[in-house]
Parts: sequence; structure tokens; C-alpha cells
Amino acid sequence: MLSSLSYSRLYIDNMLDLYSNFDYAVLSCIEHLQKPDPAFYRLALKRAEVLPSEAIFIDDKKRIH
Repeated sequence: MLSSLSYSRLYIDNMLDLYSNFDYAVLSCIEHLQKPDPAFYRLALKRAEVLPSEAIFIDDKKRIH
């Protein structure tokens, strides 16, 4: 799981124990990276130990081009 979020949001998420539902979390405020920086996605792939072709991306934002 990767997410762009602030430290204040991380505090709330930790209070809710949100990240216990995931094997790992790559969080922008911790990693000092954020979407759409490719390094952010590469870090998530590395943590998951998968190739890009083995991963899926699900977002809550509608893609606009």
C-alpha cells in the first residue's frame, strides 16, 4: 500500500490501526516521496518484492487527461 499523506493524517490513521490491514505501507510523509514520482512506485514494488507486471494500481481519484 502506498499513500500520499501528511504526518497529521498518519497520526489519525495510526490511532485507527489502519495499516495493520496491509503487509507493508509506503507513506509519503515517511519516505519524502509522493505520487506521481516514479521513485515512490518503485519503492512500493521493491517492498512488495514484485515486478511492475505483477502489481495493480487502485486509486480513489478519477484519471483526467
